[in-house]
Amino acid sequence: MKLMLLLGSGISLPSGLPPVETITEQILNGDWHGHTDSNFYKGLLQPGQRDWKVERQKKFLKCLKEHADQYQQHRRWNGANYEDLYYLVRQIEDEFLGEIDNPAIRPFVEALKKETRELCEPKATETEFSLRELASESQDYISSIVWHLLGNKSIPQNLDAVRHLAQFDSVEKLDIASLNHDLLIESLLQQSGINFVDGFADADGDVRHFEPETFDNPVATVNLYKLHGSINWWRFVETKNRRDVIRYGIHLRMPPWDGKNSRGTQLHELDPRPVFLCGSYNKLFDYRYGIFAELHFRFFRLLRQHELIVMSGYGWNDRGINGWLSEWLSSGRKNKIILLHNHPEHIRDNSKSFMWHRYASLRKQGRLIVVRKWLTDISGEQLVKIIRDGSR
Repeated sequence: MKLMLLLGSGISLPSGLPPVETITEQILNGDWHGHTDSNFYKGLLQPGQRDWKVERQKKFLKCLKEHADQYQQHRRWNGANYEDLYYLVRQIEDEFLGEIDNPAIRPFVEALKKETRELCEPKATETEFSLRELASESQDYISSIVWHLLGNKSIPQNLDAVRHLAQFDSVEKLDIASLNHDLLIESLLQQSGINFVDGFADADGDVRHFEPETFDNPVATVNLYKLHGSINWWRFVETKNRRDVIRYGIHLRMPPWDGKNSRGTQLHELDPRPVFLCGSYNKLFDYRYGIFAELHFRFFRLLRQHELIVMSGYGWNDRGINGWLSEWLSSGRKNKIILLHNHPEHIRDNSKSFMWHRYASLRKQGRLIVVRKWLTDISGEQLVKIIRDGSR
């Protein structure tokens, strides 16, 4: 039996990692300080001394959240989270840079210039400051906090069902597609002594370079595809024959700044943060570039090899993923999704993407099998029974 698991952030909650709401709250109200490396770190510069750059970002993002919340009240009850805010600031910067042609965003940007005039007054060593720079720094600020909040060394909890499937004799191939940035699945598999392929080659000194051909290993029985990136992925620049070459890799030591390859050559990080995707609809563009283009191309082809997907922890809010799932469901008579969710109506009523329109019809057709339990609340044996029943 070949099987795919599609996992979202909900599976990480029992292990103590923060939900979207907590991350959003920390971004808007937490204590953070900026650093010269373009990152932001937990805590105050000194007791009682707040970083004025952080306070400026908070005020700006709260302003954007008010606009986003008013908009969303006409569409659904839930307010904007950090993913929505990231998408907004990305659109604002893209408008200034001319990266996209979107007449609809122009009036909003012009109105924001007036609202944020006070925030854009230069301070300290600044000679000038603009709304574009506010939007750019907001992306750094949000992604820094997401990185640090998800980077604690949590011990995988309540994921025995995943371990069981990876070791189950009847599962000849297990493909795990994860939308999470954290390292819980890797830790679970490593602690269990389960060999898996994640698209990265063997160690070259302090780094494992991305080599997607490793996914093609016919001997591998467990493959892990992290479709939104990971908090331990980095971009490096190497100079070969006087030309710069960009490569992706997993750092094997932390902090990463002093790593070397097996030849003793210093590793040079191209970015101050690891490679992962924040935001919502901007991900549709990001899927076309760099390491994500390769991963999503493989994921698209991989869907054709499966008739059953077990899904848990995913809120159906990724339009790109949902588009492929919808096409996959319609492309084969036997294709089904087993949804493990304690409150599946929450997905139906609050999803921001079009899949919720098909919720009722998919259930009626037997294409969507709902199990009112989280993946983290069931045993491996129970999951195997659910899969066997759903495969009939």
